[in-house]
Amino acid sequence: MTTAPANGTRLAGLESVNGWTPAAKPGKPTITAPHTAPRPATEHAPGQPKALKFSKGETALAVFAILAATGVSSLGLYSSFAAVQKKAGTPVSLGGWGFEDPWMLPIGIDLSILAFSLINLLLIRADRPAAWVKWVPRVGAAGTIYLNWQSAASLPAQIGHAVLAGLWVVFSEIGAHLYATHIGEAKGRVRMDRIRLSRWILQPISTARIAHYMKSYEEPSYTEALRRDQEWRVYRAMLRQENGRLWRFKAPSDKLAPLQLASHGLTLDKALEVPDLQEEKALLRVQASDLRKAEAQVQRIEAESKLKAKKLEAKTLEVEAEGRLKVATAKAETAASIEVQKAEADLQVHQAEAQATIRQVTDQAEARSREIAEQEERRRTEAEREREKDQFNWDMEQQRLTRQRQVEEDALAVEDDLKETAETARLRLEAERVNREADQVAKDAAALRVQAAEEKKKEAEALRKAHEDRLKAAEAEERQAAAEHRTAANLKAAADARLQAAESDRAAAAAEAEARITPVERQARDLADMLRHEPHLTLEEIAARLGVSVATASGRRKRAQQLLDTAQTV
Repeated sequence: MTTAPANGTRLAGLESVNGWTPAAKPGKPTITAPHTAPRPATEHAPGQPKALKFSKGETALAVFAILAATGVSSLGLYSSFAAVQKKAGTPVSLGGWGFEDPWMLPIGIDLSILAFSLINLLLIRADRPAAWVKWVPRVGAAGTIYLNWQSAASLPAQIGHAVLAGLWVVFSEIGAHLYATHIGEAKGRVRMDRIRLSRWILQPISTARIAHYMKSYEEPSYTEALRRDQEWRVYRAMLRQENGRLWRFKAPSDKLAPLQLASHGLTLDKALEVPDLQEEKALLRVQASDLRKAEAQVQRIEAESKLKAKKLEAKTLEVEAEGRLKVATAKAETAASIEVQKAEADLQVHQAEAQATIRQVTDQAEARSREIAEQEERRRTEAEREREKDQFNWDMEQQRLTRQRQVEEDALAVEDDLKETAETARLRLEAERVNREADQVAKDAAALRVQAAEEKKKEAEALRKAHEDRLKAAEAEERQAAAEHRTAANLKAAADARLQAAESDRAAAAAEAEARITPVERQARDLADMLRHEPHLTLEEIAARLGVSVATASGRRKRAQQLLDTAQTV
């Protein structure tokens, strides 16, 4: 193994094969060569033959071939139809098949062949070919050939009928193949290259390896597959040249590793790049892991920073909240004190208004009572005067009646005296005249008395009615006075109720104010009460009594002094 120069010469010779050159990386016998990666069968590979364009002569020739094939197929179908129909219509006793409708057998078979051939073309056009469909017309054609063979009487006739029927299958297969090729080219589908038969004969093992690679890994190009196989053969030759016949055992593992990847369809370049790719991937994984760790650390630091910032923000908010709470407490205490002062002022105003209303109502009630009493006294005095007047009129009437009776008695006495003397007669005449006149006077007096009595009766009735009216008026005035007295009493009761309601409002306001008073305000009020009785208390005594510090006691005393000043102002 000391023939290094010779080996180098041989390697140089191998390197020049097909333009191969060693890889630039020292220590690895890599070989670089132009290579095209395998492509899927649905892609159009560069260099593949595109759709053929026929010349006019070729087109005319194709049309002639189609017409000739159609004619031959028609002749084959017709001859098959005639022969099979004749044989099917012959009775069984005469060696036929005994069909009642013999024409149905050949027509049914021929139509099935035609129908399934067209269906196969439609499936190819839809790019959904089914392998079993093409076998239906083949089996039908085989059945037709067999029936034609049986229907012919001689061997030449049998061969003729079989050939004509078989040509239909051949033409339909050629048409399906051409149509499938046309559809594949229209859809950009790459055709798989075929390997020449001569190579199969000359190098069957490598050819089988190339065919296996093309079929297994969808490599349509035979040239690319051949180049890949050449790369691996050159690589093995280089390893054999470097390590001798036992190169499989002597070669380093890193140089043998690509050979293990050859069975997976990789090219030599790809296989040699695998270790580097693995190292790069491992390095990328390490870098990704470091990056993730760094990102996690950054996130942790950011989270800690955010947490600290949130804590500082929370502390700031807490301090601000405490400040706002103190301000709100001071405002609430001030507002509560103002509300209490307003409530007390309103209570005092309500009390003053209620007392004024009570005094006013009481004065009005007393004045009305005095007025009613005076009116009652005037009514009694007037009624007394009316009674005295009526009594005086009654006495005068009685005196008049008494004088009238006296006159009548005197007249009767004079009449008696006149009866005793002539003078008496004359006097009697005179008396009669006087009597007549007296009678007339009496009648007139009686009439006057009757009239006076009627007038007195009417006057007495009027006086009675007037007295009754005065009594009714007095009763009405008494009722009105009683109603006014009751109204005054009701007004007084209403005033008392308003006063009581004002007292209740004052108590409720005081209770509400007491409920809204904070402990600080309550201590200030208690201290105000203390200072009202003991104005010379010191801060130490105030702090001792309230149980607070001297500074707090100073604030309480200021507030208590404000309350005292406010109370004095009110």
